[in-house]
Amino acid sequence: MRSKKIKRKLLIIILFIIVLVVLFLKIFSDNISLFLKPAEVYERISQINNEIKIGGYVKDISFNKETLEYSFILTDYDSHEIAVVYKGMLPSLFKEGQMSVITARIDENSCDQKINVIAREVLAKHDENYRPKK
Repeated sequence: MRSKKIKRKLLIIILFIIVLVVLFLKIFSDNISLFLKPAEVYERISQINNEIKIGGYVKDISFNKETLEYSFILTDYDSHEIAVVYKGMLPSLFKEGQMSVITARIDENSCDQKINVIAREVLAKHDENYRPKK
């Protein structure tokens, strides 16, 4: 008799914990900010209809500056590259060869072979060994 009560209480506690975990994941899943690699953008180009986050390396010798409009290429160093146009101020850590994450929308002139995006936000990433200049 006693073991049935214990099993029932244990079952209720486990179900309660499962419900809490599911609710927690559902509530906070919208706040998780993940980015796509350039290869993933090419794979999912037909599914993308609004802003996305793309992460990659700024390709060497691809950075161009015209007043406050910048253009560069994000790459995953495989065979996938995405041309980026950005108007605004770039982060101080932004440079060629460095990891960068952008929030952008696909340009209408893009095709399946060459994707162009217009960035709204550019973030520069650095490794854990970053040391500021003295």
